[in-house]
Amino acid sequence: MSTADQPDFAVAAHELRVHEMLAAVYRRNGRSLEAVDMHTPLDSMLEQEAGQGDDEYIVQIEAVRKWLGWIFEGGPHPNRTMQRLYACVRACAPSLLLGMSGEEIALIFGQTRAAESARMRSLVNGKLSSAGCKSPHLPYQKSAGSIEKMRASARGNRNRRGGKKKFKSA
Repeated sequence: MSTADQPDFAVAAHELRVHEMLAAVYRRNGRSLEAVDMHTPLDSMLEQEAGQGDDEYIVQIEAVRKWLGWIFEGGPHPNRTMQRLYACVRACAPSLLLGMSGEEIALIFGQTRAAESARMRSLVNGKLSSAGCKSPHLPYQKSAGSIEKMRASARGNRNRRGGKKKFKSA
């Protein structure tokens, strides 16, 4: 169900949950959600670029265009583009998210932690693998060995729907 299809109270409730979660993240980092810094990263970039030549500027603009192309690869839907942006920031500059967990990011988009984890695996790890990285693994992700151990442990778990115990324990 899209936000446009939801009743106003559901949208307001979601916005309140997002605001409360962000306020908790800001408090955890000793900041106020209402604080505003009038100096933007663009100001710093413009100061640094003042002495650059046209060739460097053209290369930077092309890099930004390619990155924006990746962000909007799934179309211009705001939720989809923000999910991709947050995935990129979480992988490249996690400090900008003030230590937000996958669960907190998922809450912003009205999803589960597992959905955020799957998005990171497909968007970030998939891109790194296709670019030739040997073992794309981010610090907050489980290692391949851990995933395999958990998978083996879950095999034969009778609590799972349709699960069958395939081996006998000693």
